[in-house]
Amino acid sequence: MVFFGKKSPITGKQNARKTTGLKAASTRSIINKYHQLNKRKLQLQGLKKRMKKAEEQAKEAEIDAEITQIDSEMEKLGGLEVYQKASLKGQDQTRGGDSSHVLLKWLKNEGNELALEEGQEKKLLEVGCLSVSNAVSKSTEFDTIDRIDLRSNDPLIKQQDFLKRPLPKSDQEKYHVISLSLVLNFVPVTADRGKMLQLTTKFLHPQGLLFFVLPKACVENSRYLDGELFDSIMASLGYEKLEETTTDKLIYQLWRCRQEKAKYQKFTKNEVRSGSTRNNFCITL
Repeated sequence: MVFFGKKSPITGKQNARKTTGLKAASTRSIINKYHQLNKRKLQLQGLKKRMKKAEEQAKEAEIDAEITQIDSEMEKLGGLEVYQKASLKGQDQTRGGDSSHVLLKWLKNEGNELALEEGQEKKLLEVGCLSVSNAVSKSTEFDTIDRIDLRSNDPLIKQQDFLKRPLPKSDQEKYHVISLSLVLNFVPVTADRGKMLQLTTKFLHPQGLLFFVLPKACVENSRYLDGELFDSIMASLGYEKLEETTTDKLIYQLWRCRQEKAKYQKFTKNEVRSGSTRNNFCITL
């Protein structure tokens, strides 16, 4: 079993490690291909862990061979270092990147004020942070910004999986705003996507805000998710939508957490659209 056959590096004849001057199309290709490879690798690793019977264990060598092939493909792309640099290129203002400027704009709108108690510092948690020089970092909107990512590329970004982050032990460890910008679509397991959304409610102060960015195709061209269903998932967690805007490729949203309105429901994988051109993005809870 081989997931990908032998292919030339996605950036063609150029060395994939050279990211200077990458065109937007090449940047997107690197990011998308890396996501696909990483997702498949995690799926295979999960399958291997679940193997118990002897006849299943006999397939381990086959799975290991595919994982090795995936690692080779990732290396051809330039590895994690080039993926992160490509992601940073995607955040370049000249390419319409850095979603945090949308957050800053929305925080100025009436009704989106931070729910602060007297003496509290304004705190932001950036999940999946790639840059310490984005718009929100340069602003004076927050007293404290904590940044985390699965792989840190800067001393100011803590290397941490949000799904494994210890729960707050006190209000001092909670946040007024959490940013999940192009993070949920990188989580490979559907149930973990729902778990991530649920966890945000535990890290926010009462009436805290969740800034959320997702590829438009995940909502508008998914076989298992549409806007109405996503709104229902968020409402079940106690979220109230304050803002929403879309571009050709992205959906931006701002939600207020109202835990007193939470009515937890179970959401399973069910088809909401048919068609051979649909993607399989899904959130279960």
